[in-house]
Amino acid sequence: LSIQAQCKALCHLHDMPYRPYLNSQFSDTYDVYLEILNHVDHHLNGVLHCNMPNWHLLNACLCCSY
Repeated sequence: LSIQAQCKALCHLHDMPYRPYLNSQFSDTYDVYLEILNHVDHHLNGVLHCNMPNWHLLNACLCCSY
């Protein structure tokens, strides 16, 4: 879906008129949201020690990798 379609759907859900400037606000907000998710994921992987280069090899299920 496009950003414009997403904005129009949100405006419809909130029963407010669509305004074109909402596209840039939505895009900026979504970029910040993705940046926060990336930062949290990176921090969580560090805390759980999942950021080692061979982590996937050490924690792989041998039965599942046939």
